[in-house]
Amino acid sequence: MNTTLEYFDVRRPEIKIALADSQYLMRLGMRSVVLDTPHIKVIAETDCYEKLAEVIFTYQPNICIIGINQHTEKPAELTKELLEHFPETRLLIVDTLEKSSEVIGLLQTGVQGYILKQCDRDEIIQAIETIHAGRNFYCSNVIRFNNERIDYNCSGHTLFFRKEDNTRLSNRELEVLKLIAEGFTNNEIADRIFVSSHTVATHRKNLMKKFHAKNNVDLVISAIKEQLITP
Repeated sequence: MNTTLEYFDVRRPEIKIALADSQYLMRLGMRSVVLDTPHIKVIAETDCYEKLAEVIFTYQPNICIIGINQHTEKPAELTKELLEHFPETRLLIVDTLEKSSEVIGLLQTGVQGYILKQCDRDEIIQAIETIHAGRNFYCSNVIRFNNERIDYNCSGHTLFFRKEDNTRLSNRELEVLKLIAEGFTNNEIADRIFVSSHTVATHRKNLMKKFHAKNNVDLVISAIKEQLITP
């Protein structure tokens, strides 16, 4: 009798995925993307966003991939609620709308990953693996989309800062800024650049002030717009 052994790379941790999209073809497409990636498993899916919290509670996925389209009501409120109730499950947004206000609203909830439907398979897999590793991932399309279209205030907060402020960044602040953009915590940054976490917190606070940023998302978007860091 022939026995077929499924190859599995033990060096890679298994990543459990839940899919949420009202459109069947979108869910089918995402399952197909990860089909040939043994360490990524789709363990649950739903076409009803109202049941998403129940799905996460029941199956406890590492990552929940949420498709945003014209049928999605109040996506920012949905993602904010999920982040508050399920901090261990990281969220990856797949957007089909390309509306600047939608993009900013979702980014400001603190979602760890954001890609657009134009992304190819390699970038989708990279997004999944990156946010599973504890870092943030915003695809090149999202960054380009923001750079081209977003030049306005969101909730009264400016998403860019004056160019003359660029010269105020020290080399250390720029180093910290790049690590923040990769999603590292204060403690992780401190270990990497051999300073105390208190020092990193001070640099982060100063960066927020210089960029007029309310949170890390604002900070990263502003820095990319000013070409201080690259996506």
